[in-house]
Amino acid sequence: MQNPIPAGIKKLRKHKNLSQHSFGKKVGLSGKTISAYETGRIAPPLKVLERIADTYNVEISSLLDDLMD
Repeated sequence: MQNPIPAGIKKLRKHKNLSQHSFGKKVGLSGKTISAYETGRIAPPLKVLERIADTYNVEISSLLDDLMD
């Protein structure tokens, strides 16, 4: 089973019509870091997932599955 987090982060970012840079800036991360999360090169820590969820007013579970569809 493939890790669902990269796709969840990317779906949220696209749903908000934001670039990786703009998305990351709102949560205190660089666009390069968001890119690394979206491609699965690195896994975001739980604290980062919480910050993304809080900033964009979504449940963490929406970053873990296809609830953004």
